[in-house]
Amino acid sequence: IPGAISSTGFDNTPVSEIIWPPLTTVHQPIRLMGQRAVEMLVRDIQTGAWEGAAFEPIPFRVVERASTGRPRR
Repeated sequence: IPGAISSTGFDNTPVSEIIWPPLTTVHQPIRLMGQRAVEMLVRDIQTGAWEGAAFEPIPFRVVERASTGRPRR
């Protein structure tokens, strides 16, 4: 890795920086996700209107580290 294959993880945990090779990961804004979930829940409680399952896209970012390389040609 990354000579023959690339490896990518998810959640950008602290261990992804200290392993070898450092792992490329997808970083999710966990605090923002929790905040939005609570805001939606409080809104539904206050209005008495349950909207059911909700979908709200929240931006993420890829944290590129040494576990990914350029594709071979």
